[in-house]
Amino acid sequence: MNRILLLLIMFLLLVNYGCKKGDNPSNASTPTLPTLVSPINNSINILLKPTLIWNRSEGATSYNLQVSLQSNFTSYVQSYFDITTASQSLTILLPNTTYYWRVNATNGKNVSGWSNPFVFTTGTDSIVQLNFEWISVEGSSFSMGSESGDPDEKPAHNVSLNSFSISKYEVTFNQYDLFCEATGRTKPNDNGWGRGNKPVTNVSWNEANDFCQWVTNQTGKTVRLPTEAEWEFAAKGGKLSNGFLYSGGDSLNEISWNFSNSVGQTHTVGAKKGNELGVFDMSGNVWEWCLDWFDENYYGVASNLNPKGPTNGSQKVIRGGSWTSFTVPQGEGEIVVNGCRVTDRSNSAPSVKSADFGFRCVVEE
Repeated sequence: MNRILLLLIMFLLLVNYGCKKGDNPSNASTPTLPTLVSPINNSINILLKPTLIWNRSEGATSYNLQVSLQSNFTSYVQSYFDITTASQSLTILLPNTTYYWRVNATNGKNVSGWSNPFVFTTGTDSIVQLNFEWISVEGSSFSMGSESGDPDEKPAHNVSLNSFSISKYEVTFNQYDLFCEATGRTKPNDNGWGRGNKPVTNVSWNEANDFCQWVTNQTGKTVRLPTEAEWEFAAKGGKLSNGFLYSGGDSLNEISWNFSNSVGQTHTVGAKKGNELGVFDMSGNVWEWCLDWFDENYYGVASNLNPKGPTNGSQKVIRGGSWTSFTVPQGEGEIVVNGCRVTDRSNSAPSVKSADFGFRCVVEE
């Protein structure tokens, strides 16, 4: 009797242990098969340092990735293990080359099968594809703000900046669309005005900042949005400044697309006169996001050396006016009521997208 009782107790313990062990799905089940997202299958002209993206698998704690020159994956050019996110940036690939990639998922015990592979073909060198032209801006001191401008432009104060380079033109749809294709993002709306070399619009500060980080990854250079001080210094013509009201001249229509001549839309970058540095469209066409948080009283407390704006806020700085900007005659001169002056300041929440918002980039030297 005791022997039978002992066997019964041992049986119950084993059953209980087995149930507890099976309570954790990660120990008892295999993760679902990953599905690949970006670059989409059969993509061409992909950057040499792409980020591969896939959908998360149910029950997965990490992923393994293989990149091969062969569709049967007999060998790999790159492989990654225990990736905890659903994406992976590759190291530099060869130009004009076809690659295959696939992913599987694991929960630490069980491993899924490999995903259906995707194929993509790289383009030429990343920097050539992005087609940026950089204008070098020699560091110097300058008077920032205006005593005759709006209250948030005062006081005019001396600022010293290190050297940097700024993009000759506003970022275009061609450049931003390449970013979207490489990262699987939805391309912004062009309002029916056309894409190509028109300035990209309908992008938030957050998205512009993401673009800069992506370009940094592609080029190995530190690319970012300009600080408000860098933007104003470049718009004024840097050390070559002639003290113009707008960026490149005192005649608004000569140097900008604004309300009076834009016919209600953006225009191809660089079609108007450039400024003293050879930078275009810093007055008009699109408002340009800056790196800084906005504070209307910041000029009274700003650092005199490479100021970067307040440490926090709810609005980001935008500069330069746009195709919607206009002037109102008053008395002997003109009062600019919306933005194209090089010292004018405005702001918007970083999540806002608008048909007259765009941006340009700087490179730290």
